[in-house]
Amino acid sequence: MGMRRTPRLVGGVLALAVLELGLFAARSLDTFDSTTVGASAVRTMLTNHPGEYQILSTLSPNNAMVVGASDLWGGDPGVVRRYAEFMTWT
Repeated sequence: MGMRRTPRLVGGVLALAVLELGLFAARSLDTFDSTTVGASAVRTMLTNHPGEYQILSTLSPNNAMVVGASDLWGGDPGVVRRYAEFMTWT
């Protein structure tokens, strides 16, 4: 008699665990407005003077992405060694 209820019990515990993890994840999800993050001076300059600019921020490496501009390093994760050495030298 106990063997017949075991698969149902395992399925019930699994469903309860998934439900509990989903509720926990939903309560701990943080969101924010992305316009409040990043250098507002850079964003203002880019909106006032439209053009193709490439910026470099060593203090905040993702600043170009947040502001919506092109980064001086580019978007390719595989940077050519000569370019990396040139950028480091400059």
